[in-house]
Amino acid sequence: MRAIAFSEFGDLDRVVRVREVPDVYPGPGDIRVRVVAAAVSPSDAGLPSGQTAKLWRTMGLFPPARNFVAGYDAAGVVDDVGPDVGGFAAGDEVAILTTALQPQPTFGSHAEYVVVPQESAVLLPRGSDLIAWSTLLMNSLTARMALELLNLDTDSVVAVTGAAGAVGAYAVQLAKRRGHTVVADAADKDRDLVAVLGADHVVARSDNFARLVREVATDGVAGVVDAALVGAALHPAVRDGGTVACLRPTDGPTQRGIRWEWPFVPDELTNTRALEELRDFAASGALALRVSKTYTPEQAPQAYRAVLRGGLRGRPVIVFDPGYPNFHVQAGE
Repeated sequence: MRAIAFSEFGDLDRVVRVREVPDVYPGPGDIRVRVVAAAVSPSDAGLPSGQTAKLWRTMGLFPPARNFVAGYDAAGVVDDVGPDVGGFAAGDEVAILTTALQPQPTFGSHAEYVVVPQESAVLLPRGSDLIAWSTLLMNSLTARMALELLNLDTDSVVAVTGAAGAVGAYAVQLAKRRGHTVVADAADKDRDLVAVLGADHVVARSDNFARLVREVATDGVAGVVDAALVGAALHPAVRDGGTVACLRPTDGPTQRGIRWEWPFVPDELTNTRALEELRDFAASGALALRVSKTYTPEQAPQAYRAVLRGGLRGRPVIVFDPGYPNFHVQAGE
């Protein structure tokens, strides 16, 4: 089968290629999915470029591999099921979560076919836009885990950095569903978007975020979802005993009893209840599915570079089915 693979770190145009890799087959409790579309996250793109590879190696989670395939998110059609699978059948449309950070030959989602445990898949309504649905699970699960780590009372005040981005936007929407008051940052061009997402207070995106938060929440916020990786500079915005959930491991100041947490998505890949909850929220319109651009597999280096540059409003999506509706090949980057 074809997959977007790399065997070394370096310049994306040089190391990332569409290559033939071994076929994958479902074992007990697994389903095999023909991938229609796979989203690209910073974690995915950072692997071949070497940016996040250092992190995974430090944690002992990055295995050396030939033709390594990245990717967490995908949406597609069930192609085959293994023994002991219940609730899935060939032809079902699904969204899935997977990771290449496990023994081969299980690959990440940037491949024509992916095998996942049935617990890591959710059924989608028939006729769903699979390109849009491929962007949901990884980012919304990250936001959900971040809010769980904050462990706040319903009526708490929460701040969100990077609120116009993929994880930040989901954090705003999920925080509102939990009954929180949300203070979020936005560049001038994104203020209306962040307000529509549900933020109660929108402050300027700047190096003075902590001060701006304190102007709105004079006692400090109970917690922060740091989707923009602001890091230690958030400490003054948090009230005594509060928590910051960052998307990368962060050793921030712990004075005043402030905790720093990291939502590590691989820990929740088989949390079917959470995945189904997020699926249901999106199906109801409570979570917005946002695609920035679509790319062919051969354009993967462009998609990877786009997400690493940042500033996207939505996720790049690699489409493996060229005849799929709503797929338009992007010209250039």
